[in-house]
Amino acid sequence: MSTNLVNWWIPIVFGYPALFLAITCSATGIYFRKPALLLLGSILSLLPSCYLGATPKLRYFGFSLPIFQILAAYLLHKQRVRLAILLQIPLIGCTIWLLALAISQ
Repeated sequence: MSTNLVNWWIPIVFGYPALFLAITCSATGIYFRKPALLLLGSILSLLPSCYLGATPKLRYFGFSLPIFQILAAYLLHKQRVRLAILLQIPLIGCTIWLLALAISQ
């Protein structure tokens, strides 16, 4: 595998494109009441959450982001839409925090 492909692929899988795609899948899943899209969002947020879990400030919280997505899918399946929306706040908050860190450097 060439190094150009690796240098191109890693930021997409671990970075903002994966987080933004996970948030988009989750928002679409809530809007259309499709728990499967929330589960897809949890899969997409798995690798960036591992990256966040490696930071000292989010050591224990970073790994739990996909769990929030899975719980939101379960709540959406049980027709508890407002709670499913509230469980999206940690993922959106961590994405904004990471974006603020990147901009401030």
